[in-house]
Amino acid sequence: YNKVYTIQYTNPYITMNGVGQTLSVSYRDVTQFVSSSSNFSSKTLSLGPTWSYPISEFQYLSFGAAYESSRLLTTSFSSAQQSQEWVQQNGHAYNQLVHEDYSNNDYELYGTNFSDILLVAGWGIDSRNRSLFADRGNRTALDVRITAPGSTVKYWMGDFSFQQYVPVWKHWLTLSFLDSIDYGEALGKTTAIPPYQQLFGGGPDSVRGFREDWLGPRD
Repeated sequence: YNKVYTIQYTNPYITMNGVGQTLSVSYRDVTQFVSSSSNFSSKTLSLGPTWSYPISEFQYLSFGAAYESSRLLTTSFSSAQQSQEWVQQNGHAYNQLVHEDYSNNDYELYGTNFSDILLVAGWGIDSRNRSLFADRGNRTALDVRITAPGSTVKYWMGDFSFQQYVPVWKHWLTLSFLDSIDYGEALGKTTAIPPYQQLFGGGPDSVRGFREDWLGPRD
């Protein structure tokens, strides 16, 4: 239900004082609102640069921008009401009546197109003893993203994450503690953040005991 293609190139030392640069292009094709919800199609192309600047041995600042072009599509008979309302009220909305010959039924397609420029800023600490299979130290990151003036859809999002590694016995056993907080809010006349940016919990990557994306309100 979800296809993502990403090409990314990073040069960690574009200057003598350790400024790094990352160039990325990504394409995302999601055929449902979430994996276990109703029909919802979104296609998004994103590209842009990001720079990182060290301010100490373990701390760094990051900033960048990204251009996003998105197309979202819902149906009147099988899409969640939440997703139908979003595409009708945001971006360049359109609708189309579709007739199915084999079932002799009519239904509406609701879609929208929009483009945004996302400005990104962040701060982080990385004191891990190594990037892969770390067994001591911690990694802390704070990132904020906001759409630039002139964007079709306006919103901002922030996320904070903290991960601590604690060695227990030699190099054979390590405890890892991970906490994260994410928040987003629409700006101006935009009614809500884009559906593909909405946050869901549940599953092996967040809370065990719940199916993926099933922890929280559903319609």
